[in-house]
Amino acid sequence: MNTLNRRKFIAGVLAAGTASAFPGLSFAVHYEYPLGEAEHGARKLTIDKSKVLAAMRRDLQFVKTKLRKSGLL
Repeated sequence: MNTLNRRKFIAGVLAAGTASAFPGLSFAVHYEYPLGEAEHGARKLTIDKSKVLAAMRRDLQFVKTKLRKSGLL
């Protein structure tokens, strides 16, 4: 399994000027925990939709906070 070292990655992006060179640079958040079977491609959730959305919002907020602290957002 490849694990991304976030600090080295962000430092490399900043050092290379990638953030300013590619203003549309995008990131994806991959969820690796139970999401009401949505993680397996189910079209109908087995848990309350609000719980799934809350988990996704929490992770998105975490990523945004890290990006802001590193100057990428």
